[in-house]
Amino acid sequence: MGLEVLDKYLPRQDAKLDDKLGYAIGWLSGEQYRERLVENIKAHEQKVTPYQGRYNSVTELIGKLRGKKIIVAGGGTSLQSTLPRIQTKRRVSHRVRIAAVNKTHDWLISKNIVPDFGVLSDPRPHVLNYMTPHPKCTYLLAACLDPTVFERFEGFDYKIWVPINEELDSGYIIDKLPSDDGWEHAFVAGASTVGLRTVPLFTVCGVTEFELHGFDSCYAPTDTQENMDNLYAYDKPESDYEHLDVTAVSRETQEGFRCITNKNMANQMREFPHFLENSRNFTMNNVKDGVALEQRVTQTIKVAGDGVVPWLAWKEGCHTNPQEMEKKYKTGHVDYRGTFYSQQENMSYAV
Repeated sequence: MGLEVLDKYLPRQDAKLDDKLGYAIGWLSGEQYRERLVENIKAHEQKVTPYQGRYNSVTELIGKLRGKKIIVAGGGTSLQSTLPRIQTKRRVSHRVRIAAVNKTHDWLISKNIVPDFGVLSDPRPHVLNYMTPHPKCTYLLAACLDPTVFERFEGFDYKIWVPINEELDSGYIIDKLPSDDGWEHAFVAGASTVGLRTVPLFTVCGVTEFELHGFDSCYAPTDTQENMDNLYAYDKPESDYEHLDVTAVSRETQEGFRCITNKNMANQMREFPHFLENSRNFTMNNVKDGVALEQRVTQTIKVAGDGVVPWLAWKEGCHTNPQEMEKKYKTGHVDYRGTFYSQQENMSYAV
């Protein structure tokens, strides 16, 4: 999704911000990205046996998760404080399933929580080390991943989905990889981060109820240099630890939340208002029996934890603990940077 799509939901910003953020599709050009999708799908089609009939696609899950609730576990630092809620939700409800993105998968397992699903979509090669495959987990792997990543999951249960970033993507794949009805490719459009894209991915499978954890989308505030760069609940040296001084503005109240973040998380906070708006009247486009189908569903989104996206969610009335947020932030502008970051010279933007 290009950032220009979001402009009508956000205050006017410096044009340089768009240059700084980019499109966040893993440093591949649009053409390279589409070629990667086709190459990976072709490689899996070549492994298909007559018994299977088609490659292992997420389309196999369509309708099978209807009535379930998905907890999407991102990697923000507040995940540590909301972990007990995740444990309780799984224990008391047979409807709950946990989907962990990126390295959160291994972190949860280290806490004795084996997620039901692991989701990856970053095309860069270092994603190879993000997850240690587990026999009790199903992996939803984007077709844009580096080919070496698929090798790591050989012998484990994984299914492929196709993240669509531009209108050209789906048509290109259908032209290059025609099927009887177009039904075997699980096309999923949405935001630029794997966390937000996981929601429409599971909506395709029949899920409409979601709870997001670890979506802080900014550094935790700190008063000392020793505690700087606290962006995740775990160690993630592969991440880009640049520092953008960003103020997100609530559409509901026009109040601002000032924080330090990096470009990918700045993208996520910019996309979140549109993501939330879209969830109330989400459009699914699929093809069945050669006929294009459009279905509108209402997604229920709740956000747990702390940080800029949970704050925006609270302002939109969809935080899991509004009383706690009210007690902590009340009204007015928020400076979430902490003493150390507020004294630094960082590039400052409003989004």
